[in-house]
Amino acid sequence: MALPIIRKTYLLKLGDFVFEGDTAPFSKLSRSSDFRWKSLEIFGEAPRYQYLGPGEDRFTISGAYYPFHRGGMEPMERLREKAGMGEPHRLIYANEKVGENMGLWIILSIKETRTHFLPDGSPRKIEFQIEIKRYG
Repeated sequence: MALPIIRKTYLLKLGDFVFEGDTAPFSKLSRSSDFRWKSLEIFGEAPRYQYLGPGEDRFTISGAYYPFHRGGMEPMERLREKAGMGEPHRLIYANEKVGENMGLWIILSIKETRTHFLPDGSPRKIEFQIEIKRYG
């Protein structure tokens, strides 16, 4: 008798960190892409522009989780450790292409807001915003 294959699904994975319900589910994903153009000054005419190629590509990942119910304080600490390693991490985005390899990315910043505190000082809710940039 063959056992069924169990596949765990996720929407976003940065290195070995998975953004999902048990860690840090995100509710907003913003992308910003730059494109480089050089202004060429022409005597007696309006400037013309030469396309130099793609520029920086950035994602901002925002969401909230409730550490009392899932994951505790560990998810943000794991991400901070990852950022402190000073290494790029592979980004996998499960969109309409299912599991698209977005290449290597670096963590630029992690912002978190803790609210709704318990008597011992533990937050009931943590909102986060993580900014990453494409590496090379």
